[in-house]
Amino acid sequence: MNIIKQIAQDYNINPKALKRFVKESGLKPKELTRLQALEVIYINAPDLFYCRADEDTGTVEYLDINLNIKLCYELKALRESKDFIGGVL
Repeated sequence: MNIIKQIAQDYNINPKALKRFVKESGLKPKELTRLQALEVIYINAPDLFYCRADEDTGTVEYLDINLNIKLCYELKALRESKDFIGGVL
């Protein structure tokens, strides 16, 4: 299974939408790392996760906030491991 399909399944996201956002960000889907894909999701979360905008408060209400929390923890872990092995952010 390729990285886009795997992450889409992990985060309950439409894989075609994720692939479109990956391409729009200037990345190549076949050369994509998990960290890059998660960063694309983080930037475009309101468009990729099931949510609705609350016009009264100006906030976004997500169907499953646990996916956002999971995303943040995984991003942090991948960034820390990248720093640990000498990667540049």
